[in-house]
Amino acid sequence: MATTLYKPIVESPLDSLWQRVTVHFERVSEWFWFLISFVLFLVLGPFSAPVVLLVLCKLGFQENDHVEPEPASSR
Repeated sequence: MATTLYKPIVESPLDSLWQRVTVHFERVSEWFWFLISFVLFLVLGPFSAPVVLLVLCKLGFQENDHVEPEPASSR
């Protein structure tokens, strides 16, 4: 014998309000992160921190073939 359980879904007004608030929050959050990343892209441009750090590390590991002059205080 097969039985089927049926439970009607009753939504309270708070549930629908909470769903609307979360959807609205997701939209606002998405626009916030888009604007922040766009503004940072415009402001930093080619001077982005990761790129600058990579270039500085690369320049630091290059060999220096030139001879440095002696300091004037050693004479």
